[in-house]
Amino acid sequence: MHLAWNFDLKNDELPTGYKMGPITLSPSEQKFIAALCNKIAMNSEQIPYGLSDEGVSFEAVDGRLRLAATGKGLTCATFVLSIFEVYGYVLLKRDEWPEDANLEWQSAILELLEKSGAPEKQLNAVRDDLGCRRYTPLEVVGAAGQSGWPIGFSEALRLAEQLEMELN
Repeated sequence: MHLAWNFDLKNDELPTGYKMGPITLSPSEQKFIAALCNKIAMNSEQIPYGLSDEGVSFEAVDGRLRLAATGKGLTCATFVLSIFEVYGYVLLKRDEWPEDANLEWQSAILELLEKSGAPEKQLNAVRDDLGCRRYTPLEVVGAAGQSGWPIGFSEALRLAEQLEMELN
């Protein structure tokens, strides 16, 4: 399962050649995460893509999405972080990530949302979040495979670079 795009939650078979990173949860903890993912797939298909996930979370009981405000949403990376955080697993020391470090990427996302016909209210709110912190998928995957959560920015960058080399 992954958040492919704005209001586009995918819950498909893994494609051939897909690689998965390790995770440092016990088998029983992994089952809780998997059960939550099933609930999310059944109840939260309308997940907005947004640059800031502030105030966005999932309900542990039924997997429903809670949004703090219009324009808040998830990226593919914060989607995973949010799932783990339901059960108190904080993977990253989020306050260590720089702000305004990914303006080019964030502007490209805003442009794609505009081209895809996202509602104007959502677009305006996403514009207000330009410059917020960004967590990359490789940083999240790298952190998930470590013990001693939460992982700081420098360590997450190192792990992401290591994963990228392994993937290439």
